[in-house]
Amino acid sequence: EHEKKIIYEEIDSYHDDNEEAIFELAAYSLYGRNMMALPISGTKASVKKININNLISFQMRDARKMELKNGLYPIVLWEDLLLYV
Repeated sequence: EHEKKIIYEEIDSYHDDNEEAIFELAAYSLYGRNMMALPISGTKASVKKININNLISFQMRDARKMELKNGLYPIVLWEDLLLYV
């Protein structure tokens, strides 16, 4: 929850920066509802939805994509991941 608060503050700070606000408006104008229009930090609504199950699911999908030719997966330290939730 602490990390979510930090991300919320970052999202809010974008609206205080004219350059960032213009960039965000331009992205929406160019890409509409496409994912390319979304800010890199997400939205408050998307950040609010993040939970431990989302993180583990994302990590497992990512690990499967990164499977090496020899069948090994990248090392996933679940204990480290859980420290940030």
